[in-house]
Amino acid sequence: MNALLNKMEKELALENKQNNDTLLHIAEVKLKNGNITEYDFKQIELQSLNTQYAYENGTKNYTESQQKLMTFLGINADSVDIGIPVFELPLSIDAHLVTTYVKKNNPFFKQQEIQKLEAEKSLFSAKLSNRLNGNINLNYGINQYAETFINAYRHGNQRQSLNIGFQIPVFQWGINKNRMRIAENTHQASNLAIENRILEFENDIREKINTYNQSVKLWFTSEKAYKLSQEQYRMQVQKFTLGKVSVYELTTALNDQNDAMQRYYTAIRDSFDSYFSLRNMALYDFKKETELEVLFTDRRK
Repeated sequence: MNALLNKMEKELALENKQNNDTLLHIAEVKLKNGNITEYDFKQIELQSLNTQYAYENGTKNYTESQQKLMTFLGINADSVDIGIPVFELPLSIDAHLVTTYVKKNNPFFKQQEIQKLEAEKSLFSAKLSNRLNGNINLNYGINQYAETFINAYRHGNQRQSLNIGFQIPVFQWGINKNRMRIAENTHQASNLAIENRILEFENDIREKINTYNQSVKLWFTSEKAYKLSQEQYRMQVQKFTLGKVSVYELTTALNDQNDAMQRYYTAIRDSFDSYFSLRNMALYDFKKETELEVLFTDRRK
């Protein structure tokens, strides 16, 4: 995505540079003929220098991002071309479908279930330790003076005993009562923490679904707006030649074009980010409508 942004910035900067070179030449003629002021000419000259800088900087950034991308992918090549992706994602993703496969395939819910059982186990152990307990001990004497381990069990001595002990909690105050309160509070706190984590996780899922569905809509809208802004700026350059627009209107059209490009890129980035986040959470390919386990298994075959 960084390489894509740098590519879009470079291409737009090149187009702006070419338009402003034409503008600067026209402005020189208009200045000589007294059709514009020297201030307007300086503004166009400054704008031309800024577009030249933007193009040089965009070229450098794009080259660096290309190298980083090739290193990350392990590609040995002089360069790799990056293009604006064609939209091939689902037009929308159903929340119920995401929730179903997240609960089925994501380890998060299993982890919360395990932690809930562990909390119940701790509470049960605390309650059990405060109830009637019995211990049975059987002692069988052995010959501790044998020279080998096996012989030690062959001639046991006559010291044998059977001990049975009971622990009966008569009153529920003091240390035992405080332990029970602590155990119950810990259990409640654990359950609340688990419920909060589940709610946060479910909210995160809903947020990513909403982001994706909204970003897809913005993708088409911002793409059209970006193309229109480019056409509008080219028309403003032509109108300036005919003396129908001011330098201020030119600058405004140029800024609008840059803003439209940023919105277009943001829509593309958010669409892919949210899509692959949901894909990772659910382990489900929403485009092919197949679980990733099945998809990868078929590929191995």
